[in-house]
Amino acid sequence: MTELLPKTIGVLLAYGIGSISFALIFGYVWKGVDIRKVGSGNIGATNVGRIVGRRAGILVYFLDFGKGVVAAALLPLWITAMFGVDWDLRRTGLYFGVCAVVGHMFPFYLRFRGGKGVATGSGMLLAVLPGPTLIAAGLWAGTLMLYRYMALSSIIAAVSIPFSIACLERRTFWQDEREIFLVSILISCLVILRHEANIRRMMSGTERRVGASGIDWHHREGPR
Repeated sequence: MTELLPKTIGVLLAYGIGSISFALIFGYVWKGVDIRKVGSGNIGATNVGRIVGRRAGILVYFLDFGKGVVAAALLPLWITAMFGVDWDLRRTGLYFGVCAVVGHMFPFYLRFRGGKGVATGSGMLLAVLPGPTLIAAGLWAGTLMLYRYMALSSIIAAVSIPFSIACLERRTFWQDEREIFLVSILISCLVILRHEANIRRMMSGTERRVGASGIDWHHREGPR
């Protein structure tokens, strides 16, 4: 059997898994609001936490995180067992995980305007690259405690991934890790691009810090 069919099915399923918008669902179900039209307008856990509540925001984060884990860890196992193909599960998980991140960022049914991909990307990377991902998580938590900017924490964590791969995998880097390293750079660049509006607001001093009060239900802070 040609590998084109299982690859196509895997890519489409991964994209579909990533495009599930739990933030949009929780906004409608818990609060009766379109999360795209309130707060920052972002379809992500941070905006859900501000508008719907902290517990809802945490739950959305872990559900989005789970999308990355499912696409990168479970989907490759299912595809290989279903079609009997002999694939490198780590690399296949990486590619399917990227498709899930793209699905989260650019869901077709929302006119390709989705979230910023941090939670889904974290889940995908943890499944494929646990060491660099744990380092990124530590940097994320430390930056958040120091500066209380969610966007800044996410950007620093994303940028750290390629450097962590190069350091932790240096013995086999040139033989086995170059491809993964390049994909990690792509993910980092996507995360940074999706935070463009946050970067502008941080530079102008108008970015909302974590824990800040006074949510404006009718004003969006900027484009997604």
